[in-house]
Amino acid sequence: MSYSPRVSSFADTISCAPHHGSPPLAAVSGGENNRKRGARSSPFGCGARAALCCIGLVLGCEDQTDPLPQTVIPIGAVESLTGDGMMAGTGLRAAINLAVVEINKAGGVLGKTLMVVHQDDASDPAKGAANAPLLVQRGVVGVIGGPDNGVYTALLAATDASKMKKPLPILAAAATSPALAVSDNLFRTAPSDGAEARTLGAQAKAVMPALARVAVVYSDNAWGRGMAAGFSAALGSAAVARKVLVPAGAMSLADEARMIVSDNPDGLALFTTADEATKLLPEILAKLPAMATPPRLLLSGRLHQQAFLDGLGTAKSLAEGALGVVRAPDPMTASAQGAFVAAFQAANMGADPPPYADSAYDAVYILAAAIQAAKSTDGAQLVSGLPGVTSGGGTAFGPGGWAQALATLQAGGTVNYDGASGRLELDDAGDARGVYRTYSVMTGMLMDGAVLP
Repeated sequence: MSYSPRVSSFADTISCAPHHGSPPLAAVSGGENNRKRGARSSPFGCGARAALCCIGLVLGCEDQTDPLPQTVIPIGAVESLTGDGMMAGTGLRAAINLAVVEINKAGGVLGKTLMVVHQDDASDPAKGAANAPLLVQRGVVGVIGGPDNGVYTALLAATDASKMKKPLPILAAAATSPALAVSDNLFRTAPSDGAEARTLGAQAKAVMPALARVAVVYSDNAWGRGMAAGFSAALGSAAVARKVLVPAGAMSLADEARMIVSDNPDGLALFTTADEATKLLPEILAKLPAMATPPRLLLSGRLHQQAFLDGLGTAKSLAEGALGVVRAPDPMTASAQGAFVAAFQAANMGADPPPYADSAYDAVYILAAAIQAAKSTDGAQLVSGLPGVTSGGGTAFGPGGWAQALATLQAGGTVNYDGASGRLELDDAGDARGVYRTYSVMTGMLMDGAVLP
């Protein structure tokens, strides 16, 4: 799905006034950046936030220092509303606000109004860590965010139960790095990239069982290291001939290519950027002995780009017959995905949701369901209850379906949320399941394969 959002800025001040005659749908506290005129503008903003504030459907937008009324259940959100991650962060904010509006319209949670306290991490892990205690002090019952993987590491450290004396569920809507710290109170509504790496390793074993010497090349960052580790574990260490680190910012990869060719591998797994792979593959082609059989390429979803293949020049021949794995829409929840997109567009002047907005939206819904199911906002109960509202039996519900879920839970039943981003089915590590499809390269063209079960 292609996203190109268009809405006005969350960074701008939006005045709120009491609206007498309509119940509050939500209360939103925007933090310091909502009051900074002249800040860098984002394409997101007045859509879902307008539904909260601009059109008079709330009683007011509280300042960060105001005491919260007893009639609300506050959840926290840490997003990059300024800095390098602003484009992604403000899109997450729009999706979170949309979910809050829908839930409150359909009856709220535990008879109360769901409220969002937004904090800007400024795309800075240090600020993200500093904001976490502020959210806890505000009494939030859970935290949702954000596009910066580094922020989550800091956020986990800052909200450690031994320090805060209070378990606090954290729902990561866009933190996909396999190297992200594991914690009992961390859940991901966007699948870890590690699942993609393990899927590629398993597919390589199944489709190419003769592979015995695979060179694994990876970027010098948390994503690359995590992908290499997950793939190698799934393929089996005996089949990994060498792991090759691509130095960050390297102008030439001739030395790395020489090491790879010297091992005469029959497979070459690439967990790099397209730019890094474009530097490496021509060097490998140039160094292959005459008449040598080139290694079969194994590609991550990041290299699922026809432009990458077309930019390889003569080295494009190395990609022929390559096997790759890329995330795919969940065919079992197509109607849920469509409902979310339509609702987001309606709330944001026709704009499409940006990447990971669906995962942020889903995070609100499963947190609300866990609270209602537990009949409590106790952190320990929420941490233990979150997986149960995403898998197993119970009444299935999806985007915009809070009224049905609320009725079921109030009657003592159980629910199973099928999300805008797909079936979540949180596992023992708190990770959402991913849906993937294979792809290959035939006559120089990307060819998408079947969705994997």
